[in-house]
Amino acid sequence: NIAKDLGVTTLLKGEKDYISNGEKWKFNKTGNSGMTTGGTGDVLSGLVAALRTKNTSMRSASSATFINGYTGEKIYKENGSNFTASELINLIPKSYKEIQDF
Repeated sequence: NIAKDLGVTTLLKGEKDYISNGEKWKFNKTGNSGMTTGGTGDVLSGLVAALRTKNTSMRSASSATFINGYTGEKIYKENGSNFTASELINLIPKSYKEIQDF
């Protein structure tokens, strides 16, 4: 309702991430408990901003949420839930390429 009332795209980060532009909504299930580490939300917002330069707000938020969670899952498999936002940032280019090649 907030997205519709304000005419914006909203993204609620949590156990599942919810994205809405007021007309449609999506949810993302990628990620894990390590994503509660300070700074991972900042990484997510940076991804949204970067993707927004070439996409709609809805597509940017949805794609960034998936990339962020997918990368967090890769780190979790290797190191468990104790990782930093910097580790997340460093692995994003590799994750992005894997997703594009899929």
